[in-house]
Parts: sequence; structure tokens; C-alpha cells
Amino acid sequence: MITSNHSLQFVAYPTQVLGKSCKPIPIMVFGVLFARRRYPLLKY
Repeated sequence: MITSNHSLQFVAYPTQVLGKSCKPIPIMVFGVLFARRRYPLLKY
């Protein structure tokens, strides 16, 4: 966490926000594919 916070200093703020907002997408995809999780349609 320390290194990720330090590396964010070198990235523009709009890029940080976009990256943080896209973070749940691969987590949800892997959860559906490998862990057989189900999410409500609104989450997608």
C-alpha cells in the first residue's frame, strides 16, 4: 500500500480516479468466472 500511494504521486489526478473506478471490474469478472459468484444486475 505504501508503494502504491507513492507511485500515485506521478500519475495525473483524472487518471487516478479513472483507475480506481475501474478496479472492481476485473474483481467481479474473476469472481463470476472462477468463484461462481452472482451479482445483482445493478452492480454490473
